[in-house]
Amino acid sequence: MKELNINIKDLKLKPENLAELIDLLAKEKITSRIAKDLLKEMVQSDRDCDPSELIKEKGLNQISGESQTQEIIKKIIAQNTKIVESYKSGKIQAIEALIGQVMKETQGRANPKIIKEMIIKIINGEL
Repeated sequence: MKELNINIKDLKLKPENLAELIDLLAKEKITSRIAKDLLKEMVQSDRDCDPSELIKEKGLNQISGESQTQEIIKKIIAQNTKIVESYKSGKIQAIEALIGQVMKETQGRANPKIIKEMIIKIINGEL
């Protein structure tokens, strides 16, 4: 609103659409990054914006298929052997770099919690 220099009274954002967006985020159907992008679009739009319709329209649904995510993670691990070695040598925060690479590859559509669990399992040979 500040960026657009508009008053709250001028918003075309309906409370039920905002509630739906929050619900989608709470149920982890979208990531926080996607929620921020959707909220910005909903505020800027001149039309009634249903978050579910925007997600379908833009193909922003969260990637949750394990096989799809697993392939991306394996590729990222193979491309970042130094980071993997740092993690194995005890630098736990190094895993954040791998998570960031997966999020970049999936355009923010993967669930970071699931990614972290899968990365650890793959590095430990459990997957």
